[in-house]
Amino acid sequence: MKKPLVAISGCLVGEAIRYDGQHKRHPHVTHELSKIFEFYSFCPEVAMGLGIPRPTIKLMDKDGETHLVDSKDSSIDHTKLAHKTFKTHTDGIEEAHGIILTKNSPSCGLDPVKVYGEKSGIPFRKTKGLWAEHLCQEFPLIPKIDSGRLYDDHLRDTFRTQVLVFQDFQNLKKEAKDLIKFHEVYKYYIFQYGAAPLKALGRICAGVSKSNLKEKFAEYEEYLFGTIFQKNITDKNRTNVAEHVAGYFKGHLEGGDKKYLHDNIKAFHSGKLSFESLIVLMGFLTKTHNQKYLKDQKLFSLYGKH
Repeated sequence: MKKPLVAISGCLVGEAIRYDGQHKRHPHVTHELSKIFEFYSFCPEVAMGLGIPRPTIKLMDKDGETHLVDSKDSSIDHTKLAHKTFKTHTDGIEEAHGIILTKNSPSCGLDPVKVYGEKSGIPFRKTKGLWAEHLCQEFPLIPKIDSGRLYDDHLRDTFRTQVLVFQDFQNLKKEAKDLIKFHEVYKYYIFQYGAAPLKALGRICAGVSKSNLKEKFAEYEEYLFGTIFQKNITDKNRTNVAEHVAGYFKGHLEGGDKKYLHDNIKAFHSGKLSFESLIVLMGFLTKTHNQKYLKDQKLFSLYGKH
C-alpha cells in the first residue's frame, strides 16, 4: 500500500517560504512522520502572491467579520484576494489523507489564532486562520492537526493512526461486505473512543445492501471521521479495550501468565507502561495462541509497529 498523502504547510518541511524568508522545520515532521507519509506542501500566502520575504499579516475584526490585513497598515486588506486564491489552491489537497497546519499562523493556524480589534488594535478573540478555516469547511472529514500539537506524543500518534484509518477507508471497494469487514477489523481501534460510538457505527452497518450502499458508506464515513475522530482517546477507554482483548486469553493462559497480562494492564492504567508496549504484548499473545479473530484487528498493526 502506498504511503498516506498528507497536505502540509511548506515551512514545516523546511521550505524557506515564511514572511522573513526562513523556514519553520518541525523535528517530528522531518525525522519521524516523513518516514510514514508522503507530503504535499502548500503556502497560501505565497499562492496569494505576497512574496518572499513579505510584510507580516494578522487577523482583524471588522464589523464582526474576520479579515486578513497587513500588520502595520490595516488598510491593506488581503481578505478578498485570500478567498479568491483559496478557491483554486485546493487542487491536490482533496486527495490528502491528513493535513498538518502551522501553529499561530493567521492563514494556517488550526488552533485558535488571535484576532485584533480594528480600533483598539488589541487582540480580543480567537479563531482559526483564514486558510485553516477554509480547509475545515471544504474537507471536514480529513484528519487535521496543528503543528504545536505534534510535540505531544499521544496527539501525534492519534493523528498518525487516524490518517492511516482514513486512507484505508478511502481505498475500500464500495461493496457491503467491505464496509462490514472494515468495521470488524477496526473494532478495537474504534473502541478507544468508547463503546457507544462503536455501537452506533455497528447500527449503521446493520442492514447494508446494494440498495442503500451509497447512503450507508456516506453515513459511516461522516460519523467516524466527522464525529468520533473529533473526540479524545482516553486511558479509561483504552483500559476497557485491553480488558476486552484480554478476555480472549482466559482459557489459554496459566495463572502466572494471566497475572502478568493483567499486571501490565494495571501498569498502563496507572501510567507506568505505554499503550504501544501493552499492544505489542497482546499482539504477541494473539500470535502465540492463534486467536483468529484478534489477529486481523488493525489495533495491533497501527500501534505494534511503525
